[in-house]
Amino acid sequence: MRALTTIGQMRRSLAIMSGVSLATLLVACGAGGSAAEEGSGARVVKVAIVPTMPYIGVQNGKLIGLDGELFNKAADKLGLEVKPYTVNFTGLMAGVQAHRYDIGIGDIFWKAERAQEGIFTDPPFYSPVVLAERHGLKVTTVDGLKGKQLGTGQGFVYVPALQKVPGAKVHTYPTYQDTLQDLNAGRIDIAFLDPLTVSYSRQRDPKSTYDVVPLTPPDAAQLAAQPQYSAFLPLMTGWYLNKAESALEGRLSKIIREFYASGEAGQIVRKYGGDPETMLRPYREFSAQRRATDRPADWKAPSIP
Repeated sequence: MRALTTIGQMRRSLAIMSGVSLATLLVACGAGGSAAEEGSGARVVKVAIVPTMPYIGVQNGKLIGLDGELFNKAADKLGLEVKPYTVNFTGLMAGVQAHRYDIGIGDIFWKAERAQEGIFTDPPFYSPVVLAERHGLKVTTVDGLKGKQLGTGQGFVYVPALQKVPGAKVHTYPTYQDTLQDLNAGRIDIAFLDPLTVSYSRQRDPKSTYDVVPLTPPDAAQLAAQPQYSAFLPLMTGWYLNKAESALEGRLSKIIREFYASGEAGQIVRKYGGDPETMLRPYREFSAQRRATDRPADWKAPSIP
């Protein structure tokens, strides 16, 4: 989960995302019993989210953001009525696993251990590592980071990896706005933030001068020499369902693949400042990772044509 107003909500380790707020507990208690509800003939699906725009939010009772729009379209195709619940990340994961909610959405990373406790759909999009860097710098590789002034958020998983870059000086910030302010002012060379956050922020701030550049993932030799560089690898996202919802997962995954093929996914990714070439094409290891855990032997990660 990533990006509210503070960097602490984005790309940080689960270890610091602890505790369930009182509001979360009240929502969870109100959601008790079977997660399936019936409205006026349509099934009501209880959807847990952690508001992290531009990925997910709620406006006038309706999901918004990249994940929100994709899920709304899928729900419409399936004739589902969506009932959002705003929780924290701990409450989302625990609530889905306990079936207080049918599904959790919003830039949730696929991890093998999470797949043991719930069900992931096929990836609605991928999360590459994207650099916000000084205009004209043209750094695209891990080797290009050497000797640079590097910025990221306090508590981000990037911090240990950046500290291993030879000659680099690492700056950490409490908010993504502070990070980008220093980047625009020339006090740092490169910022490691959430991929859509940097594009979304630049779109909305005409004074921003930084370039948005995808980072080429480290190769096997680099990872063997420096295991911390695994933080620079892309990640899969997914919509996370309770294990009792396997039929719903299958229908949603089918529609997700239709979004790739029809161009709808690309249109919505672009709307929120993303690049379909980096967010809708899988990293080479993704298919094997899912096959080893929660997909059949012939499964292939979805991709745009």
